[in-house]
Amino acid sequence: MTVSHGGLLRSPPCKVFMAGWSSDTYTLQQHGWEISMDQNVYHGNIRLAMRHPAMKCVAMSIVSDYEFTRRRDRLQREEWPEFRVNAFSGQIHVQHEHSQVPFKMFQPVDCTPFMDTWSIKNIEDLILFAPARAKAQEIIVDEREVADLLAEIMDKQKPKQAQIRDRMYREQERAKLYAPDIGEVQPELIHHANILTFARKIA
Repeated sequence: MTVSHGGLLRSPPCKVFMAGWSSDTYTLQQHGWEISMDQNVYHGNIRLAMRHPAMKCVAMSIVSDYEFTRRRDRLQREEWPEFRVNAFSGQIHVQHEHSQVPFKMFQPVDCTPFMDTWSIKNIEDLILFAPARAKAQEIIVDEREVADLLAEIMDKQKPKQAQIRDRMYREQERAKLYAPDIGEVQPELIHHANILTFARKIA
């Protein structure tokens, strides 16, 4: 059975407590932490693991209870899980016992909050954190061509700008209704490409 939804907040900034200090998942990812989640929608729990390549350290939280199925009921106020790190080291070995439940264990996630419009087809559609996106395509061009390329893209999009801005406004208003405690939340935006040029050499 498919259940239609006006939108669900994905990847909210959840609190993370570690070694006497606290932050949140969004801030940590913005400062270089690679974050993965074990989102067990069948047993109703979630666990965080993260790694910082530059500092050469990893961390893992205890298992937190989280009732994913409550996300189907928009009349209930949603409470986000909190993560309390109990393992911090240069390397952590994780062992998972076999189960009939189709565990995916830890998967990289994107911690940037956004409103996701979807239809719920199965329980796995209720995951809290969105999977990490694929790396954007890199396009290398001559620096003198950048302005012309951007002008061409903008010219093609000009007739649709009013429609795009109206959609973004409606999505932001929906986010305020469903998640009033979180600041400005953008609708899901997909980063498709980076336009790169060779750096100028200093004589």
